[in-house]
Amino acid sequence: MIQNLQIGGRVYLEANPPDYRKIVENLNKFADFARILIQKVNPPPLPEIERIDNYRKRHLEIFSKQTDFSSQIHQEGECSCCYQNYPPIKAHDIFYLLLKNPKFKFPEPDLEWLCTENTKESVANLEGKPRSKCVFLGPGGCRLKDDRPAICLAYIGCKGLTQSSRQLLSILAEEMVKELRGGMVSLVSDWWRKFLESITKSNCIEGPKSKYNFLLGDFNQRYRRQRFSKKHFSEYTERDLEVFWDVISSDDDWWRFVDKVMKLSV
Repeated sequence: MIQNLQIGGRVYLEANPPDYRKIVENLNKFADFARILIQKVNPPPLPEIERIDNYRKRHLEIFSKQTDFSSQIHQEGECSCCYQNYPPIKAHDIFYLLLKNPKFKFPEPDLEWLCTENTKESVANLEGKPRSKCVFLGPGGCRLKDDRPAICLAYIGCKGLTQSSRQLLSILAEEMVKELRGGMVSLVSDWWRKFLESITKSNCIEGPKSKYNFLLGDFNQRYRRQRFSKKHFSEYTERDLEVFWDVISSDDDWWRFVDKVMKLSV
């Protein structure tokens, strides 16, 4: 039964089970906004994308050797990585996926499977309540497959991994630290910062160009965003647009990102 906690968007994230359909609907609405923004701004390709593609491919090759581990370990083991009341996804994951595939859309949740034995008593949140399955989890593992978030690919602590796979991921992580001075998440974060810069420098953004100025929260920049939004996002409400811009301009952790996205009207 869903409990109404009256704490903004967190009513859905703290519910047990969560409102899985609402989570996916709102993520797809955010993706629709991001898709339009990419089309209007037409950001130039960045070299970091090739690096991300390469390392994602190598991570996925390790995971692909264990296609059935997720369904088994989540039923019998104590794995917690895919038991999150919020999906571990951020704005940069969505923009990256849309740049690779403009038609990308999050899959509908498998509600029957998700709501069957939804929680795991041994996996609790900070309030001591058992956490629920991730909205993207299915009987065969992650339903996002090759499109899973960067944080999921880089998580070495998953108990569903075999020892050999964990060792391979550790070796890959060490290689990335030596070559890039960071892991998968930091690589994507670096690309994200440069991507935001490319948005502010776009010719379709009116006014003087300077690093990040279009995404700042002061009065002048909010006015510029309003003009841009009125021209390109007339089908969205002002409240939803404020949420969109806030999400893009804030380097939030994934739970805060989803928390904000859940405040969109669908």
